[in-house]
Amino acid sequence: MKNKGITLISLVITIIILIILAGISVNLILGGNGLFEKAKSAKEKQEVATYLDRIEIARRRSRNCKRRRSNIR
Repeated sequence: MKNKGITLISLVITIIILIILAGISVNLILGGNGLFEKAKSAKEKQEVATYLDRIEIARRRSRNCKRRRSNIR
């Protein structure tokens, strides 16, 4: 009679492969250049760009106010 079940060796090999794949995935997500670091860096760059845009808008408004004041006098 033939056994049609999973052998212990094939089960152990499958578990080892899954552990290796999990380790690679965790490293890609949490590593020094992982997804979280890239997302954090992108967020910081976007915030800096937003602040620079706000500063430029404030400068333009300030210039417009100075021109209006000089035209009134």
